Order: sequence, then structure tokens, then C-alpha cells
Amino acid sequence: MKSNGNDSRKCEFCGEQTPLALFSVDICRDHLNIIRGIPPVENHHLEGRANSPETIKVPTSIHFILSRKQDQWPDSIRYPSDDPVITIARRIQLIADFSEYIVKAIQGDSNFLLALTIAQQKLSGPGWWERGGVAPIITLENTDDE
Repeated sequence: MKSNGNDSRKCEFCGEQTPLALFSVDICRDHLNIIRGIPPVENHHLEGRANSPETIKVPTSIHFILSRKQDQWPDSIRYPSDDPVITIARRIQLIADFSEYIVKAIQGDSNFLLALTIAQQKLSGPGWWERGGVAPIITLENTDDE
């Protein structure tokens, strides 16, 4: 799907905004499957279908993104090879592709949490978590695993 230049495109159900994850302007591939009665997960060939039958289940939107990334891999790692260095290079590339998606997701989660705490501070004031009974965050300094 081509971008229409409008950065406000997002899934009306979950807020997903990654362009490749969106099927249309207002629905992601996962929720399209749910509406169609299809499970929102698919089998993804980690090293590409041509290189290995091994798959993992991933959400439909992530599968689409990762498959498009594999389409852009150099031919030297996209296609079967007995060369162990090529196999390792392929595996490094698949980790890089997953990591790129995970970093974007974590950045979005962080932004959400920051907005959430700002809103909560406006409603309940500083220290809202203590009054709400939220346990302190565990750090290396306050664990008993010494």
C-alpha cells in the first residue's frame, strides 16, 4: 500500500501506524483477518521459505513486514547455499529485521507510558503510583539476589 502522505493513518481498532502493517487507511492486517474470521497469526519462515521449512507464528501484520524485508535481502542470502558463512549472514539479517521492528514497538510503548503518566499526574498529582498501591520498580539495588 502506498502512503497517501497523511501521517494520521492508523488502525481504528488498535492504533497501529506502521505503513506496511496497515491494509488500508484505517485497518491493520491483523484486524482485517479478525473481521474475516481468520486467525490474526501466520507462519513465518525465519530464514526464508527457500532456505528452511522452520516457521514461527507471528501476527499477520508483522509477518507481512518481515516478508517484505526478506524480499529485499541480497540474492546471496535469499537463496539456498551450503556456505556456512552465508547461513550465518542470513541469520544475522533475520535478527536485524526482527530487532528493527521490536525497537519501533518499544519506542511506541515508551511514548504511550510517558503520555499515560503525564495524564495520571494531572488527574492525581505527583506520587500517584504510591497512593494507588503500585509496587516499586525492582532494580539491581533493591533485590535480594546477592
